[in-house]
Amino acid sequence: ATNFIPTRSHCEDRIACALQLKSSREVKYWLLNYIRVLILGGHESTLRIVVDMIHGGGQDSSSGQLGWISSAVATVNMDGTALIRDEILPQMGKNRSLQRLTNEIQLEINSPST
Repeated sequence: ATNFIPTRSHCEDRIACALQLKSSREVKYWLLNYIRVLILGGHESTLRIVVDMIHGGGQDSSSGQLGWISSAVATVNMDGTALIRDEILPQMGKNRSLQRLTNEIQLEINSPST
């Protein structure tokens, strides 16, 4: 394991390439790196948008440049809820400044769908 931390734009580029190749493993790898960069930077509002898109809600015109995320998850048939629960929330829990957002998302993931 390395301590390499890519930039947001590098992750976005790699995700775009992985989508073109239809490689779900690469999409997941780079999406998780992208989210890790957001978590380390404490980018709460962007994380909220990203998680909402992965979970399948909140996609609208206000998402702007991040609109590709929901299609990325759908294109490679990822289970967004499992991805959030098993991969994203444990990482978010490591950043105390994201505690409120982490708790909110945890409640949403655990609540029955309406």
